[in-house]
Amino acid sequence: MWHTLRERDLHSQDITILFLGLAVLLGAAHAFGELARRVGQPMVVGEMIAGLLLGPTCFGALAPNAQQWLFPREGPAAVALDAVVALAVALVLLIAGLEVDLSTVWRQGTAALAIGLTGLMVPLAVGGTWAWYAPEWWGMPVGGAPA
Repeated sequence: MWHTLRERDLHSQDITILFLGLAVLLGAAHAFGELARRVGQPMVVGEMIAGLLLGPTCFGALAPNAQQWLFPREGPAAVALDAVVALAVALVLLIAGLEVDLSTVWRQGTAALAIGLTGLMVPLAVGGTWAWYAPEWWGMPVGGAPA
């Protein structure tokens, strides 16, 4: 048991790759955030664009080996990176929630409630229907129970 746990420990190379990946993410987010601010957009728009460009859609499609090396999907560095990403997402949601002007939401009342419920129920209904009628798309056997 101890042998398998030691194999999953972070080594100096894993830590170096983790910090390099975080530096690239933060640097790109800052640069694109500033660029967005200069063209009159909120900084968060540029930061999100940086995330899209560094993800599998752009960077992963153009240089998959480099993207896999910098942002590993398995191993101890991937676990550490996932933890940092989860913390970052929680902080972004916290900051977004703190910036909501509740007096405006209360003034909008019914319209805000209708938009919120629609934004929740429509994707839930579409996704549930899709999963029900096309289970093979999600890796489930047709007519079978989940493993």
